Amino acid sequence: MSSKTNSNQIIGKARSAKQIEASQKNGSKGTGPKTEEGKQRSSMNALKYGIYAERLVPIGQDPQAYDEYRLRVWQQWDPQDTLEEELTLQLIRYGWKIRFYEVLEGSLYSSEILNYYQSNLPLDFRKTRKIDQTYLLDHAKNQLNKSDELLAIAFQQNINENRALLVLNQMEMRAFAKFHKTLETLQQYKRKQK
Repeated sequence: MSSKTNSNQIIGKARSAKQIEASQKNGSKGTGPKTEEGKQRSSMNALKYGIYAERLVPIGQDPQAYDEYRLRVWQQWDPQDTLEEELTLQLIRYGWKIRFYEVLEGSLYSSEILNYYQSNLPLDFRKTRKIDQTYLLDHAKNQLNKSDELLAIAFQQNINENRALLVLNQMEMRAFAKFHKTLETLQQYKRKQK
């Protein structure tokens, strides 16, 4: 196979001293944004281009939902320096994890329900189970509908077999604690900066 490129296309042409000097002069003019508004816009570049969404949004989920959440939190806290930016990014990360864990919990229940349903156990053929109203408060519910029963079965199955819900709950509590600690730190730092 022959190539149609020549050596100038691969190596590039040598630049003259005047061209190098002009490039250096022009390069020294571009020192970044000068105004606070320009600096703020520039500081959001990493956020605008979804670098974090790629890491924190699993396949099948909507990265735009993360981007919208992240942008709202960023605009609310309006970080003015590197430390505020870092704390705001951590706040976004932990807040997003808490939201994600809620979705994951629902998905775990749904998965267990589907597993139970596909196992052909006789849930659909049983009568609705009730308790005599004399044992309950006046307006208390006295029966368990099939939907609630499936949810309870899913919970029992998960706890008895793989304990994913317990682990998820522990992860959610840690993220919640980190979120609140970060929020507290960011609030204290903002107060000191005023």
